[in-house]
Amino acid sequence: MDENEYPTIVRRNRGVYNRLDGGTTDNQYALSHNDGLLQLFNCHINVEEASSIKSVKYSYKYIYEGHDAATVVFTENDCDQRVIHHAVIRNFIETRYFSPVEACDRIYGRPLQNKIHSIIRLLVDFYIQQTFTISDEGNEDSIRTALEKLTMLLAYFALNQRDHKARDFTYAEIPSHYVFKKEANVDTSNWVIRKAQFNVIGKMYPTSPNQVELFHLRLLLITVKGASACLALGVIEDDTEWNRAIAEGEVWMMPYQLRHLLVRILIYCHPNNPEVLWNNFKDSMSQNFHRNCTLMEAHQRAYIEINTYLLRERYDLSYLLKMPQINELNITIYDQTNDGDEVSAYQHEEIDKRQYKKLNLRQKDIIDKILNFVMINELMGQVGQGKSSFTLHCIICYK
Repeated sequence: MDENEYPTIVRRNRGVYNRLDGGTTDNQYALSHNDGLLQLFNCHINVEEASSIKSVKYSYKYIYEGHDAATVVFTENDCDQRVIHHAVIRNFIETRYFSPVEACDRIYGRPLQNKIHSIIRLLVDFYIQQTFTISDEGNEDSIRTALEKLTMLLAYFALNQRDHKARDFTYAEIPSHYVFKKEANVDTSNWVIRKAQFNVIGKMYPTSPNQVELFHLRLLLITVKGASACLALGVIEDDTEWNRAIAEGEVWMMPYQLRHLLVRILIYCHPNNPEVLWNNFKDSMSQNFHRNCTLMEAHQRAYIEINTYLLRERYDLSYLLKMPQINELNITIYDQTNDGDEVSAYQHEEIDKRQYKKLNLRQKDIIDKILNFVMINELMGQVGQGKSSFTLHCIICYK
């Protein structure tokens, strides 16, 4: 191998050979060749061993080097000793050499190359993550126009709604049959049927797998024809399972238990349409409130209590964009009274007083001693939380 990693071929002198043109030569002047390739293509073909990147670059040089270029400097006869400074970058940009054939083609307007197809770059983006360009001199009308502008992807979805033939093509195949341009009397661009057939290739911009939703959206656009719904394709699941779970709970659960069940589903199961779950079962979840107020007020109380349960789990209705927000509703009930299924501390105390009166003397003596012991040792808790009632309940249940 030489310094450029090209092989040095040994050509031994094995005698004199007669050439077809009448001359003589020997094996030392024969180049490396392949008999099969020579017979197949019937042209001059050299065979070299490529063992480094330099030889590969040498092969590609003749394909991508572009036009021939030459640098010419004119000097006076008495300036033979003039030093010429070569600005490589400037020479590359400003100096071009046209051969006579290329010059004639340009003068007569002949095409120098043919284009068999054009490339249309297709955007892949979300509706809430679009990119808009607004000049510094833009006013409210220009901003509104930019916000109302349809991207290629959104226009593709709209095309599938109004033109059923477009559902036979994928997003990348649409440019072969439609043109994205402005229609008459319309400010925004849209996909319209291509009048003249032309070879077009649609290519979507690449997306990183770290952008999970955008990456999988691109996969769907590549393989699925038409803007089909994900539910119809079975790509994502619907909320049927959670509807069945709450419907089954209606049979044996109390209303406050149904509310707890809905909270668990909202936090851990991530339903697609949580507002539908609430609308379907809000009557059952607010039955206990409906005993003492109107149906609308019962719904409001149940909804407030669901939000309270979410707050206890460090969650909030603001995380559920499809659910009605508390500040958006015309709620007139803000005091959260008990739902009737959960007994308050005051009700505990009233019940305990009635039960205490039913005890005999010995039972009262035992309970008084236990309560006094509890009070002396200061059972932890704030005033009014039902410590005494809780203790009395435990004693009576144990008895």
